Amino acid sequence: MRNSSLSQNSQEIKTVRFLPQDAGLEPLHPVSLPLQGGISTVLSNLFGQCTNGGILIGATDSGALKVASQGVSFTTYTVKTGTAPAAYNTADLLTATSGIIHRWDILIEAQEAIISFYNSATGAWMGSIPLTVGNHSIDFESSSCRIAKRGGTAGTYSIIGWQ
Repeated sequence: MRNSSLSQNSQEIKTVRFLPQDAGLEPLHPVSLPLQGGISTVLSNLFGQCTNGGILIGATDSGALKVASQGVSFTTYTVKTGTAPAAYNTADLLTATSGIIHRWDILIEAQEAIISFYNSATGAWMGSIPLTVGNHSIDFESSSCRIAKRGGTAGTYSIIGWQ
């Protein structure tokens, strides 16, 4: 719908939801669009479309675009609870049901623990990360996370993997 009150030097932007068919510009290609001091045009939220829905895309300080897991509406999660063993083993491993887990929430209840993430690109486990007692949230993409006790006494844990 064209708004006859718009001049050649102005542009109206309409956004209703985050779906591509809901966004619109009028006029579509203005000849010029001068901006006054203190006004800038930005794209505050950029979403990519994939088979599982929309993915928020973030920009780094250096100008690179990357998929940002924060703010994405996760649709599934997997939970693993237990007592941390003396060494890593398959019984204390949380693996994604399908695809990749984007965010890891870990509760270490009584004794410090160590975790390690699986690197599917190399087919190997990465180095151990020490975790103190308490809650930890890690934005990191991996298909698996394993846990073991850090000290002499094993403590209970809960790991939630958000997809």
